[in-house]
Amino acid sequence: MKVCCEYCQARCRIDEAKIPAAGARVRCPVCQKVFFLDPGEVRAKKDVQEEEASLLPPPDEIENIESSEAAPSIVEESTVEPAAQTTPEPAEPAVPEPVEATVTEPAEPAASEPETGKNGSSRLTGWILSRPLTISVAVTILIEILLVCLWSAGRQPVIQTKDAALSPPIVSASIKNQAIKAITSHSLVGDASIEQQESILTLALLVDQSTPPAYALKMGQQFVASLKTLTGTGESAMPIYQFHLFVYYPNGQEITNRLSTTDDIRDN
Repeated sequence: MKVCCEYCQARCRIDEAKIPAAGARVRCPVCQKVFFLDPGEVRAKKDVQEEEASLLPPPDEIENIESSEAAPSIVEESTVEPAAQTTPEPAEPAVPEPVEATVTEPAEPAASEPETGKNGSSRLTGWILSRPLTISVAVTILIEILLVCLWSAGRQPVIQTKDAALSPPIVSASIKNQAIKAITSHSLVGDASIEQQESILTLALLVDQSTPPAYALKMGQQFVASLKTLTGTGESAMPIYQFHLFVYYPNGQEITNRLSTTDDIRDN
């Protein structure tokens, strides 16, 4: 099959078996441009050209007509005026020999690459950094909503108060034993004990019956001072313990005194 390029009008030869019935895109080997070729239209043009050629007279008759027109009779020369000279028509450009054309498939558009996770994370980070006020307001609202939900569900959040944060630690048994061992090493002390209830430390001291009350209270002060040193509250500006001192005699007589944080002794 011979076809003409739509752009350069070059005649190309192409295998008709390679062209589907619906047509195909053909690349011209001369100008390298692609045009659509419909085999049905090519065949229709070919049939029209053949029909027009069949209507023309035979070639020998065409030559006789041309020779008769070219050589008029003498009578006609005497009566007919010479025809005006006309400009010669430009010669038609030479048509190149048909060349083989190639059928090209339409190129599929390249699929766009999906956005990577790195680009998405960088965009999110930039959005957060550009709106700090919006982010802070959103976080505050979320915290308030969470607190309201906990309150409505009966799960009230436990807020540690200042008193709870300053609750005194429990005095260990080893510290108690050291203080008791130090006071019972005195010859006039028979026994001693330490009990703790939150911030109150109760110290009990059993002294000899011959011990004067004033001296017994002095030994009680030594007992309290030793415990303060061991607990680390002796030099504290705000004591966290209250010391209650009780002094007993073997006959059951009791000298009850409360030692305040200023180490003052008040007799009851």
